[in-house]
Amino acid sequence: MIVGQLSINLKGTTAKKPELKRHDNIMLSSSHSSDGKTCSKCGRVYNLKGSLNKHEKYECVGATPFKCFYCPRTAKHKYNLLNHVVRLHPERDGKTCSKCGRVYNLKGSLNRHKKYECVGATPFKCFYCPRTAKHKYNLLNHVVRLHPERAEEFKQWYDTNRSKAIVLH
Repeated sequence: MIVGQLSINLKGTTAKKPELKRHDNIMLSSSHSSDGKTCSKCGRVYNLKGSLNKHEKYECVGATPFKCFYCPRTAKHKYNLLNHVVRLHPERDGKTCSKCGRVYNLKGSLNRHKKYECVGATPFKCFYCPRTAKHKYNLLNHVVRLHPERAEEFKQWYDTNRSKAIVLH
């Protein structure tokens, strides 16, 4: 059922136009299309085989495959469970910065944050001017934009030292 800009169905609401358009196309196809892909469990019809597969895997199974380790919450999608843990259990996920309290989904992102962002220092210094950067890649972009005559020379240095954590000052 369409109400203003919202599409309301048994699964919830959506206010985003691309989602609304896609939803309406799927729902229209379920009542008008004879070549659609039909779910064997509930009878919903989809234009695309991939949409049917996603529906059968996550929506029509009845169970939610991802369970929170810290509370009874379950989710159909891993991404939604990760967001739940970050929002409601930040102290338990092991991905919270002890200095500033920022929370990350990935341990690698937290490590990068601790190494480059939370220290307050900018460890990479431009060879050609006083500019400093927290990340080596940002320094590369700086040299390419502001020192184009030296860009090739710097790119060679960057490529040979890419995997090393070199501090320039």
